[in-house]
Order: sequence, then C-alpha cells, then structure tokens
Amino acid sequence: MHSDVTLQLHLVPIDKPADLNVIVGQAHFIKTVEDLHEAFVGTSAALRFGIAFCESSGPRLVRRTGNDDELVELATRNALAIGAGHSFIAFLREGFPVNVLNQIKQVPEVCCIHCATANRVELIVAESPLGRGIAGVIDGASPLGIETAGDVSDRTQLLRDIGYKLTGDASGSDICSSSGRALRRTARYSALSLGRAAMSSSPPPNRVLIVANRTAATPALLAEVRERAARRPCRFTLLVPRPFWDPDTEESAITLELAIPLLEEAAGERVEGVIGDTDPFVAVREALDREPFDEIIISTLPTHVSHWLRFDLPARVRRLGIPVTVITARGGNRRADDSS
Repeated sequence: MHSDVTLQLHLVPIDKPADLNVIVGQAHFIKTVEDLHEAFVGTSAALRFGIAFCESSGPRLVRRTGNDDELVELATRNALAIGAGHSFIAFLREGFPVNVLNQIKQVPEVCCIHCATANRVELIVAESPLGRGIAGVIDGASPLGIETAGDVSDRTQLLRDIGYKLTGDASGSDICSSSGRALRRTARYSALSLGRAAMSSSPPPNRVLIVANRTAATPALLAEVRERAARRPCRFTLLVPRPFWDPDTEESAITLELAIPLLEEAAGERVEGVIGDTDPFVAVREALDREPFDEIIISTLPTHVSHWLRFDLPARVRRLGIPVTVITARGGNRRADDSS
C-alpha cells in the first residue's frame, strides 16, 4: 500500500573548522558510542576525538563520548542538526581517518561509513513522518578536469614527500612487493646483529641508528645517509618502530624490504634492519641496550602531521646521551639540541 506522505530532502552542512577531519556513518544499538570510543583509543594514544550517536528509539538521545571536550561538543551539535536515527559523527585531531577506518569498520554495531574527510561536507538528509535518514553525501567540490602525466607525477611525488609511499619510480613499479616475499625475508631484519665483526678500517666506522617508518627512504633521508657515508666510514642500522595495527610485523617487514636497498645504495655498503617496539622511544632505548651507537637520525613526516615531533621524540631520545639529527620528509633538517 502506497503512502501519500511526501518525502522531504534537507541539505545539512557539517559545521567544522576547515582542517578538521570528520567521519560520518550508520550504526545501531546504544552500545555504539562505547565501542567506537574503544576503537579510537586503541588506534593511537595521541588521537584526540569526539563522537556523537543519534539514538532512534526509546529516549532517543544523542549519546556522546570522546577525549576532547571541544570535539565532543562539536560532534553533539552536528548530530542534533543531522537528526538521523542511528547515525554517528566523529571529529578527530592528531590523526587521519585512514588511521582509524579499519578499526571503525570492525565495530559490530557499525553498518556503513558515509564519508571520511577534511573537506567541506553537506549531507543530504531525507525526512518522513517516521524520522530522518542520511540519503547521500556531498564531499568537497566537483572535478575540474582529468589528470595529465604531470599531475600523475605530482600526485605520486606528494605521497612520497609525506611518507605514504617509499621513494622510487613514480609509476610505482619498483615499490610493488608481495607480502609473502616480505615475510620470508622478515627473519633477516627481525633483530639487530649482536656479533658483528670489528672493522679494521681507520678511523673506526661511525655507528648510526636510523629511526623511521613511513619516511624510511625519502630523498632527504637518502641524501643525509649519502653525505655522511662520503665524509667518513659509517655503519647504518634502520630501526622501524612497529605500528600498533601491525601486530604480525608484516607491514614493518615490507617497509624494511623496500627501504634497505635504497639505503644501501646511498650508504655504499650493507645496512641492517630491525623492527622495534610500537613506542618509538622504547624501540630506540631497546636498540641502544643491545649495542652502542654514536648517533641517531630520526626521519619523520612533515612537522604539521608528525606525531613523533608533536610528542618531542628527538628531545626524549637526546636525553639518552646520544646526538640526534631530525630529517623531515620535505627535506628540512635540524639538530635536536638546536633551539631552532
């Protein structure tokens, strides 16, 4: 039986600062906010977030949670404006949607994700006498054209500049690697060598520990390694702190698989690799417990997105008594004990 009731459509803009990331999705059950909170917290201790969930039966309240009062209030205000039953909205800082989406999708109550973006967003909300629901999303503006070869090059280089891809051919042909092959080689990189033979060269090699993850083979880091190797004999070790979402170290092994050959080419000799603790400071401390190093290079993402810099990893490491140099993905570098 058809209803004569007219369905109304509303355009609801998401109210947020221009650089703030938002995730909008559909879920069910009152337990949603607790499970989403746990998913966010389990992603990163640095992540700041606020979540609001629109209950659609019973008291029909906006349930809310988070670890940042401002973001919780922002999520609550937007959830009320949307007013769609069983919808949820989350705002996050000190992280990106790509870091948390898989965890969110694993929450049993989550049905779907409508959008995850820092763009301006407008929701198309349908309303009937029963209630409101999200019918669609307008995420940012429309395309202006089709990318050219130059645009492809710019895009692939940007991913390398910010550390989401390792350096190499912009076509990506030299960064393809099967996870199976990487896992077979994990043993080679699973621990620091404790029985290296003493080198007879004079002067003795400078023992350098490189701490990096997504930026393990950026142009800036490779240039630094090349320059140091040209000045004096060096022995480099790459330490990759294991991401929390990589309990089996598969992703870390792939990082070593791809980065080690490029670092060896820059160094002109063998570079060893090791997978360390999820906490980069703990990973460095454990590496120093295993063997001495003369200096440490910390390679990070750009300052505005680097958690390591935000939590002052270089200063913490310097307090261990080892000289530290910081290399950012865009090529800037500074000594950790500099005031600049």
